[in-house]
Amino acid sequence: MIPPNFITALSLYLSLSGLLISNPGFSQNVEQITFTVDVNSVVSIAQDSILNVQIRGSVAPLSWAKGIKMTDADNDGIYSATIDFPLTQPTDLYYKYTLDEIDFEAGDARQIKIETGSPLDTFRYEKRPENPFKKFIGRWTLKDNLWEQGNTNQGLECIKIPDHYSICEELNTQNSLLWKVEAPSARGHILWVYNTETQEIHHSSSFFPARSGVGTGKVNEDGDVTLKITFEGEAKNTYRQYEYRWVSEDEYTLRSIQYDNQDKPTGNYYGGTFVRITQ
Repeated sequence: MIPPNFITALSLYLSLSGLLISNPGFSQNVEQITFTVDVNSVVSIAQDSILNVQIRGSVAPLSWAKGIKMTDADNDGIYSATIDFPLTQPTDLYYKYTLDEIDFEAGDARQIKIETGSPLDTFRYEKRPENPFKKFIGRWTLKDNLWEQGNTNQGLECIKIPDHYSICEELNTQNSLLWKVEAPSARGHILWVYNTETQEIHHSSSFFPARSGVGTGKVNEDGDVTLKITFEGEAKNTYRQYEYRWVSEDEYTLRSIQYDNQDKPTGNYYGGTFVRITQ
């Protein structure tokens, strides 16, 4: 006959070893869900492209910190991923889809109960604004090589500057523009970055031999740009207002007017008309 105290000790040992479940009501299920999302709403890049579509969520193995990649086997713009969720009780799941790991779809997180089955969703794509500087992208030169400079109170001088070229390129974001200027006496570069929240342009430039400028400005619906820029080497507390105005898709004017520390024009001026190089 086995002593009662031996049975008690054996039960305790098995329980601690994980071989005996002390709570007979405990059970763990694995719920398998296939998430499917149609990304054809991303019109310009969905079909015939391999996108990095992922899903993130609130219940493991999903997380908000790192996504699980989805696949599109037949390249029809509909991506899917099958995920196993180990569960002990009904659970609400919050999730969202992403493009390129960091671009979350618009709107609040989606919500389902894991036990309700596999959802079929449409990616809530929020169209990003186009580059506000897109009209400037390309190569430019002075129209008829003509440039005006001087003081408006004393008379302006019109001079010829041949071989003046500006190359304007979008960087790897849709809110920036880099100018590379090549001219016999004024080579340099300009960087514009657009803040979509404040709708403000941030300007930074540097020209040979030593003329750096910083400032801010605005761009309107027609692509016209107005900037307020302070320059190294100019009178203290003065600034220049730059105005870029479009004549046509292939022509714009540039005017630079200097202002003193009382916001009054000093008469110091330069400017010209630029045309697009199409060949």
